[in-house]
Amino acid sequence: MPIALRGIAPRRALPGRGLAKRALDLGGVLALAPLAVPLVAAFWVMVRLGSRGPGFYGQERVGRGG
Repeated sequence: MPIALRGIAPRRALPGRGLAKRALDLGGVLALAPLAVPLVAAFWVMVRLGSRGPGFYGQERVGRGG
């Protein structure tokens, strides 16, 4: 529940604002993913060549009762 401030009316979201934000998010991912994937792969190769461990860090998770 938003806190009402004196003299400032709460802003209402415009009807298409959620759809526009979703389209912008998907457009950003589609534009940046082709750049990010080779970069992550290059870092993975550098880690594999520089150490004996795995390229990605993994850990065992302990949940409730474990």
